[in-house]
Amino acid sequence: MREDHRSVDELLAVLDAMVGLEPVKEQVRRLVASSRVAQQRAKAGLPVIEQSPHLVFTGNPGTGKTTVARLVAAIYKALGLIKKGHVVEADCSKLIAAYIGQTPIKTQRLCEQARGGVLFIDEAYGLAGHQHQGYGPEAIETLLKFMEDNRGDFVVVAAGYPVEMQQFLNANPGLRSRFDIVIDFPDYASNELESILDIYLDEHEFRVTPEARDKIRAYIASLSRGRGFGNGRAMRNFFNEMMRIHSLRVSTETEMSVDDLTLVTDRDVPEVRSGEAATATTSFSGHGYL
Repeated sequence: MREDHRSVDELLAVLDAMVGLEPVKEQVRRLVASSRVAQQRAKAGLPVIEQSPHLVFTGNPGTGKTTVARLVAAIYKALGLIKKGHVVEADCSKLIAAYIGQTPIKTQRLCEQARGGVLFIDEAYGLAGHQHQGYGPEAIETLLKFMEDNRGDFVVVAAGYPVEMQQFLNANPGLRSRFDIVIDFPDYASNELESILDIYLDEHEFRVTPEARDKIRAYIASLSRGRGFGNGRAMRNFFNEMMRIHSLRVSTETEMSVDDLTLVTDRDVPEVRSGEAATATTSFSGHGYL
């Protein structure tokens, strides 16, 4: 595990540099402010308002949940809430075993790996979905006990779709009391998706012609939004597809100039997808990374 020695303010600057996610950034700043005020109240001999550090992230894929979980882990370490600040990423398959009686052992082992840091459980609602087999409740009970026994040096961030995560929180009375902070990750607006795509282009030193830019915007506006929309992941796939088309075009050149290798034209942009176009917004949130 690589130690992260950045300060809270440095980590918040990294968060601020991410595209969009303004509600998420506000919630994280509230967490930091609450922790700092609690520390000052303790120093002053005042009663401290205890707040659970465990979080629920809801939203579609590709909205930055994993990235923010890693930043939160580093922020918690910088605040002194956990010792190591590392993140153990898992899904239900990492916690639930194939046979009754094995799930508590498997879950306990994973929690031990995350001690001193953050256990990030993606699609955590799957734990509630396994109740009919008897395995999900075992994992939840083991998780809750470990959270209670290791208060102050073990944090869980559970993530998934909004409706399903409410079902997860309802699966056990102890979950609601420990996960009292739910942070929703909104889908990216069209202009924000364009900014994410520009990050990939800038990282690889590509330039875009005006005609290609128009076609890119039309493509992004044509994407169907809703449950399961890939957001940042969709832009990564879009970038990779453009690069394959670009590579095929320039590979026919006898000699490839730097201009050939770095210029994206309208011929390199995939055709607009059929279907109802999504409504594009006009306000930009700034640049950053996903």
